Amino acid sequence: MFNYIKYKLFERRLLRELEHSPAGNLMRMFGVNERMFKDVLEKHALNLPIDTMQALGLSERVSNLYGRTDAHTLAILYTTFLWTYAFCYGKTLRMDQDEDEHRHARIEFGLKKFAVIEKRGFLFLAPLEKNDYDEYHKQYNRPVFATGGNLLKYAKKFLFLIGVIVAIVIGWTATDSLLERAPGLSEDSPTDTLIKSTDDSVLNWPDEYKIEAIQLGGQGVRQKQLTAYLTTGHGYLHPVEEYASTYFNNGGDIMYVSCADGYVATECEGGVKAFITDSDNSCGIQIADVPKTRATVLCVKQ
Repeated sequence: MFNYIKYKLFERRLLRELEHSPAGNLMRMFGVNERMFKDVLEKHALNLPIDTMQALGLSERVSNLYGRTDAHTLAILYTTFLWTYAFCYGKTLRMDQDEDEHRHARIEFGLKKFAVIEKRGFLFLAPLEKNDYDEYHKQYNRPVFATGGNLLKYAKKFLFLIGVIVAIVIGWTATDSLLERAPGLSEDSPTDTLIKSTDDSVLNWPDEYKIEAIQLGGQGVRQKQLTAYLTTGHGYLHPVEEYASTYFNNGGDIMYVSCADGYVATECEGGVKAFITDSDNSCGIQIADVPKTRATVLCVKQ
């Protein structure tokens, strides 16, 4: 459990570094796109005590997921990779000073084995196969578990794995998000070794779901960001275009948010004023004269 606490401190610190970087500030101002997100990861990774090619390779692998999942989840995957392979489960936390002779080899090993899996719409770094794990553990002699007897060793290993699982679950609802804690999209994986879910019925057609729409730029600007998510758990809906759509009035001061076919908007809030239209059952939001106007719509199956 001590390693779990160290991981959460490491995760919080690294996410803050990403969020408050110059490129991260631009993302919050103008919305996320693939180039900006990759630029955030590259600039951060190039300042770490790792090789330039490794930094570029890691940012490329993670940013390849852009458009299939939300930026917060990608940042968690990036953080988990660094924690596991670059900083050896918290053994080295002073990223700007400590020298680690095995770091280069560990990162090469991690990049070679890099893959993610999807479970119920969420992404995780794919666990190593048993033989690979034994090789990795032996090669770098990681001081993660005590060696005073098999019972103690396996008990601590079990507690460590529980801690990692808890860390991932808490990461879903972490408050330090790259996108001001907006609900994310559904996930996929970055390499040809990933496993993609083939049964989307639970996520795609729920009895109800919510849409979060953020208008960027103030009145007259037709720039927006959409996410759709379940109301009964941590499930995110992808692709968001199947569940939500928007349009603006001629003056650009009202944004209309519509549910998917077969759903009706029953709750609508946000902006200066919110209302449900009679014509097409959309949620109308009067845009405030501020950089961002947020709207939330509850969609219920007819």
